Amino acid sequence: MKPLIYSEKTALIKGVGWVREGGEICYYTNNMKRKFGGYYSSLSFTLRFENDYDSVYVAHCYPYTYTRLQKYLRNLENDPARKHRFQRKFLCLTESGNKLA
Repeated sequence: MKPLIYSEKTALIKGVGWVREGGEICYYTNNMKRKFGGYYSSLSFTLRFENDYDSVYVAHCYPYTYTRLQKYLRNLENDPARKHRFQRKFLCLTESGNKLA
């Protein structure tokens, strides 16, 4: 599975968002033991950056934003066939002031 890359300059110039990139991708078991048996895994890869003075973000899977989650939950609440399957309750505020429900 190739890592995901988001380049701010490429997004601005070409309108491209997250893309899978990278070469020499290798997943392997390392020597760090897990608490409940087995070993952790590592991932190594190489990247080539196209733009100078760019901010580039790397992720293992597509980011799932808080905004996207809230939109999904609102759609569930507004769907007559599914809204009775769950109930949201206010729990607390996050450090950034978002309601955690």
